[in-house]
Amino acid sequence: MKSENTQPPALALWLLLHLRRDPDREALAGDLIEQYAGRRSPRWFWKQVALAILTGLRSELAVCTRDAGFAAAGTALIWCIPWRWIFPLSTNGPLGAPFFFWLAAIELVTGLLMVAVGVGLRVWPARRFAVLLRALVICALLFAANDLLWVTYTHDRSASVWTVPMMLCSIFATLLIGARLTHLLRPSER
Repeated sequence: MKSENTQPPALALWLLLHLRRDPDREALAGDLIEQYAGRRSPRWFWKQVALAILTGLRSELAVCTRDAGFAAAGTALIWCIPWRWIFPLSTNGPLGAPFFFWLAAIELVTGLLMVAVGVGLRVWPARRFAVLLRALVICALLFAANDLLWVTYTHDRSASVWTVPMMLCSIFATLLIGARLTHLLRPSER
């Protein structure tokens, strides 16, 4: 039987508000508090909080899995493209264009390619121009930083056995961070 205390267990409420990451968590907490005040038991409240946290973790895991799939598909795609033939990287490219012009062109094309892959894999909604533009900017900037890191690192160094695995890991990390940042910077859609 429920005691006369209408306050729910404080620890359960704190866990709900801090472990559930969706924007509706305050509304959910309010609903649970209201039902608890209507003669529910502390055990019932703890059970509801545990279910709400697990449901939130499941949806967060689904988003993380989708982002990891995007990063893996993008890494494979980027690695298979013959960039050197598409964009000749030398100190002066075609028409006398400098190296950094071609590097910027590669980043823009890579960003556009990753946005297309992200839309195809439903990482980003296809009809939301602001989300697509944000994803393009984030991907292009992260790829520029990644490529500048590699140009600096490999300049005047011979390739080691770890260069290729490190490059693949950095491409994967760049895509994963880009996808997560795009989700985090998106305003609430509810």
